[in-house]
Amino acid sequence: MTEAPSALTPFTRPIADLVARNGGTGGFLVVLPDYRPELLHGIARAIGAEFVDFRAGVMAAHGMNAGKLPLSTIGDWLADETTRRSLVLQNVEALLSTKSAEERAAWCRGFLEAPLPRPAIIPLVLFGAAAPEGHARVHRVAEADMPEETLLMRLWSSR
Repeated sequence: MTEAPSALTPFTRPIADLVARNGGTGGFLVVLPDYRPELLHGIARAIGAEFVDFRAGVMAAHGMNAGKLPLSTIGDWLADETTRRSLVLQNVEALLSTKSAEERAAWCRGFLEAPLPRPAIIPLVLFGAAAPEGHARVHRVAEADMPEETLLMRLWSSR
């Protein structure tokens, strides 16, 4: 279920502003220095989007053949889903990891240009280099801008 937007934090404000500057539609990449799922939930809350685990929600249904899915699977799924809801999509890198660096970079460029009716934010930790430098729909988070990780956050992330 999509949540109503929540108050912005110093971490989520630049991302919400990025979405707003781009008309509140289309794909966005957020490059993070660390894997922190609790921050992804915060991004979803900040923009009123639904948090979805792509690996669990889409890839798992394909079992052992999930790694053979083409990257177009992501875009096809998003084209349908964003007609109904805004998304923050975790674990897309699970499918990206099965492709070459060139394929990942090409997919990122295509994703950023796709005419999605609602915003779809995909975080990248492992494959941030695939996100085009200086693109208007890419936000790179510096290590210094990451919120401090508390023990409570670590425990919540490990569930």
